[in-house]
Amino acid sequence: TGLYVQDQINITDQLQVRVGFRYDSFSQRTDNRMNNRSTKQSDNRISPKLGLVYSINEQFSVYGTFGEGFRANSGADFRGNAFAPNESNSMEAGLKFDVLDGNLQGNLAVFRQDQENMLSGDAVNPGFSVAIGEARSTGVEFDLAGSVDDYDFMVSYAYVDAEATKGVLDFNFGLQINDGDRLINVPEHSFSALLSRDIVVNDR
Repeated sequence: TGLYVQDQINITDQLQVRVGFRYDSFSQRTDNRMNNRSTKQSDNRISPKLGLVYSINEQFSVYGTFGEGFRANSGADFRGNAFAPNESNSMEAGLKFDVLDGNLQGNLAVFRQDQENMLSGDAVNPGFSVAIGEARSTGVEFDLAGSVDDYDFMVSYAYVDAEATKGVLDFNFGLQINDGDRLINVPEHSFSALLSRDIVVNDR
C-alpha cells in the first residue's frame, strides 16, 4: 500500500520548491513447503523527496532533486528469516531548455543513486541469498525533442557508471565481487532515437 503527496511552491517568480513524501506499507508471507516453515514480515516507511527549480529566463532553467526509496525484498534466507528491505537514495541536477518558439526542448542531467540491502548469493549456504549487497550508479543523461517541418523527433543518450560498493562472494556465479566492480546487465552507454511524421489520408 502506498500514498504519495507532493506540492510545488512558488517562492518567487523564478524559484520553485517541490516538497513531497511517499508512505509505503507492505506485508508478505513466504511458505517453504520443503520444511513446512512460514516466514512473515511487515514494514512501513516514509520516503521524502525535495526539489528546486530556478528559471534563468523563459528558455532556460536549472533544477536539483533528492529522494529516498524503499521496497520489499521477496523471499527468506537460509535460517528462514525475511530479508531486510531494499533502500536507496538518489540525487539529480540538470539544465532544461525550451527554444525556437517551443520547437526544440531538451534536458541535460547528472545523477547518482546509492542502494543497500541488495540480494546476493549466500556463499556459506548454496542456493540461498543474503541481503548484503550495496551499489552506486552515477552518470549523465541528455534528452532532446523537437519538430522540423512535418517531422517530430526524440533523441536520448545516457552514460551510467554502475558499480558495487561492498565486496561480496556471489555463489551463483562463483566469483568474488569487489568494491568498484561494474554491475552486470547495466549498459555503460545507451542511445535511442525516434522520428515520426503524421500522414494525411483522404484529407483526414
